[in-house]
Amino acid sequence: MNNSPQLKPGYKPVIGLEIHVQLATQSKMFSPAPNNPQVKTPNTDIDEIVTGQPGTLPVVNEQAVRLGVMAGLALNCQIPEYSKFDRKHYFYPDLPKGYQISQYDEPIAENGFLDIVVNGVVKRIRIRRAHLEEDAGKNIHPEGLPYSLVDFNRAGAPLLEIVTEPDIASAEEARLFLHELRNIVRYVGASSADMEKGTMRCEPNISVKMPEQADLPNYKVEVKNINSFKFAEAAINYEIARQAELLEKGQTPKQVTMGWNEKQNVTVEQRSKEEANDYRYFPEPDLPILHFDKQFLEILKNRLPELPTAKRTRFKAEYQLPEADINNLVNWKELTFFFEQAVS
Repeated sequence: MNNSPQLKPGYKPVIGLEIHVQLATQSKMFSPAPNNPQVKTPNTDIDEIVTGQPGTLPVVNEQAVRLGVMAGLALNCQIPEYSKFDRKHYFYPDLPKGYQISQYDEPIAENGFLDIVVNGVVKRIRIRRAHLEEDAGKNIHPEGLPYSLVDFNRAGAPLLEIVTEPDIASAEEARLFLHELRNIVRYVGASSADMEKGTMRCEPNISVKMPEQADLPNYKVEVKNINSFKFAEAAINYEIARQAELLEKGQTPKQVTMGWNEKQNVTVEQRSKEEANDYRYFPEPDLPILHFDKQFLEILKNRLPELPTAKRTRFKAEYQLPEADINNLVNWKELTFFFEQAVS
């Protein structure tokens, strides 16, 4: 069911997505501390590197790099020969170093695409880049208490951030893209990509084009850290309607970062939206440049499994199944293996 708001003729949503996928490694991105998204006891999966103690040095997690590159290949990305890490400076209580190790101008993957099917028509969503970084911890604000708590278990977890071009035109398309992306990273083995458990999070960037407007809008509104397909679709629909209403009144929506309040089904302004220069990026001096030679990339290409699109095509040709049954099978990786074993 399409719940997209009924815009007046000529108004068109422009949507890009930033998706954070927590990679399924045994240890953190730059330290040997355990990487376990299921841990319940606060501040147990930590060490001196995660908590930013003086004199500690990061070491790149080789497994995270391999999984990140394989995900990039599965998303039809180009893998540059060289890639580097950068320091992204900002302060939050759950980021004890005062900076995040991320990638800025030389990511591990770029210029890819993912095809989705919208009302029976194939639509290509371009992927601008995919880069590796470490996650921050988690701030906890107990209701009714005059203080906040910090849990560092998530800090340092390896993330692959996937950034699309603004090619998405509705909340429904965004949901379809997220579903297909989740399938791909699961098939590759890069992540459990479970939004409800926090191993995949979505941040839509939304703006609305006015009638007769040819170029992109001069603003965008980001909605942070959405953790379900349902909330992503609802937040996008709400923002489209809110921004269109402002444009109708002759106002330009502010370029801000919003949060989604699932209890009230509204977006809530959090802060002004930062630009790249606000983070004072510079190359990470404690980590070497990554070099991906042709042999390394060929090995990883050969390890890629049959991906969802190819599996759908084969299931239709081999088994003549209804399209709905094929999608149900392909959307559940373990069920496809069981099905094929049963058929054989």
